[in-house]
Amino acid sequence: MTSHRGIHELFVKKLNDYRLKFEQGQSIEKDLHCLLSKWLINHIQHDDQDYVEAVRDNMLSYLRTQEKKKGKGWFARFFS
Repeated sequence: MTSHRGIHELFVKKLNDYRLKFEQGQSIEKDLHCLLSKWLINHIQHDDQDYVEAVRDNMLSYLRTQEKKKGKGWFARFFS
């Protein structure tokens, strides 16, 4: 997960570089469009897909823990 975070940090750094260029009056539209297109297509479709199972497992574990904390379900509590 650390390397994945590093990829996101690099992306943010690139965006900040584009922001600085824009503030200096440079034309960034084409390059920024290219960066964002590649990011959306490559990163989200491929890199983020590697984490779908881990995120799903964590969410299910969290939901199970929340249910155990509640005790009875809402329907059973209604008639208690």
